[in-house]
Amino acid sequence: QPSNVTGIARDITVAGNYPNPATNQVTVLAAGLNNPSVSLTSLTGAKFTAPATVTANGVELNLSQLKAGVYMVQIAEGNKLFTTKIVKN
Repeated sequence: QPSNVTGIARDITVAGNYPNPATNQVTVLAAGLNNPSVSLTSLTGAKFTAPATVTANGVELNLSQLKAGVYMVQIAEGNKLFTTKIVKN
């Protein structure tokens, strides 16, 4: 089941993200993306990268290299922007 989304969306249809909390992978359900840029930021402001795969349903992020914590995920494409919070165990 998708979790509730904390964030704002403009022109991106967003249904949520799951699992949250996540261990090694999280899927952000955001239809209509072609070539988005994806960034992750910890609550302390540190920026991270995670391998991302765009699917028909959204973006799958591989979190296996990140430490446990709370991260903000920002997905941007053109003038479209979406930000959501994920928890990595």
